[in-house]
Amino acid sequence: MVSKVLANRLKYCLDKCGAQGIEVILMSEPWLRKEDGLWIRAPQIEEAEVEAIMVVPLFDEVQEG
Repeated sequence: MVSKVLANRLKYCLDKCGAQGIEVILMSEPWLRKEDGLWIRAPQIEEAEVEAIMVVPLFDEVQEG
């Protein structure tokens, strides 16, 4: 569940930025940060990290093209 949510969220953001064909290993790399700025541990445990992940935006600003 978590990986699907993250994959869809990342795909949406990358599509908005025009970055297609980029791969990110979602559940085994510490590329996400919590609200306090610390890295979310990897691999992530489903549902234990969902709320922390969804609260933090992937980008500071997204401009519509």
